[in-house]
Amino acid sequence: MNNPSTDTPPPPPLKRNSNDVGWEYGLLCDPRVPEKVRCRLCGKEFSGGVYGMKEHIGHLNGNVSACPMSSKEDQEKCKNSIMEAKEKKNKKRKHEEAIRAELLWLLRHSNIPFNAIDNESFRLLCEALGQFGPGWIPPTQYQLKNHC
Repeated sequence: MNNPSTDTPPPPPLKRNSNDVGWEYGLLCDPRVPEKVRCRLCGKEFSGGVYGMKEHIGHLNGNVSACPMSSKEDQEKCKNSIMEAKEKKNKKRKHEEAIRAELLWLLRHSNIPFNAIDNESFRLLCEALGQFGPGWIPPTQYQLKNHC
């Protein structure tokens, strides 16, 4: 005897596997098209994914129309989420620029040619340093001489 509950596949998810605040307000129209979402408050469908949903709820001008059903609290929640993401992205960009500036300074003041960074050994060194993290203490020149 067939059990109908085991014969049918589970329904597709209506939101992405994400903790983003935008999914409190939106559903996927089609799980195969992650950019197409529907507003839970007003029912409007649009492209733009969860970012577009937050713009819609937050009444941010530009890409999507404002949701007529969103409360001031909903608007602030979505605006803050977008601003936090932008700040995080800018902080990361500035950090990467600072690292590049330090590397440039090292190369110039040590007379190391710029093409040295294309060397696979340099890439492996950078990866190893990243894994050790900010607490890594570089060896002295005497420690390195003892390993040659």
